[in-house]
Amino acid sequence: MLFRSILKRPLTQGRTILATDLEDSVRVVRIKASLKAGSAIEARDFALEDVPRNSVPAGAAPGVPPARVARVSRDIPAGQILLGSDISEGRRAMVARMNLYAGQALEPGQVEAGFVFSRDPNPRYYTEFAGLEHSELVRNIQAGEALQPGDIRPAILVRRGQ
Repeated sequence: MLFRSILKRPLTQGRTILATDLEDSVRVVRIKASLKAGSAIEARDFALEDVPRNSVPAGAAPGVPPARVARVSRDIPAGQILLGSDISEGRRAMVARMNLYAGQALEPGQVEAGFVFSRDPNPRYYTEFAGLEHSELVRNIQAGEALQPGDIRPAILVRRGQ
């Protein structure tokens, strides 16, 4: 969080500002319009604001604009200060274009690059298709779901005569 100073009370023009007239402040993100859980945070939905340090709720998000690909994890009413726990950032991942079934061979047209919103700080998703061609799926994967390492195993090589 960025610490700054703001005036505690209005001052007349020409008056010297004393240390007692200043109060430490913190820049926070305040929501302008109500947001529903799962909706994307856009620039028109928030404003950066300096507020007195003692009025900032615990866990407030730092006073920088949320990531370009971020969603809110719960309903947030207008005027509320955004908390760090309210944000889930999108991470790049390979996402299924269609429903895929266990035992099916994976082909390039079946997946695409997309974003996954996860609360897990260390999610494990494939970020590129290289090396996954013709791999076998271990479980059913719904359209829009990200591919994880446990979902895929190398194709079994069958030699002639076996």
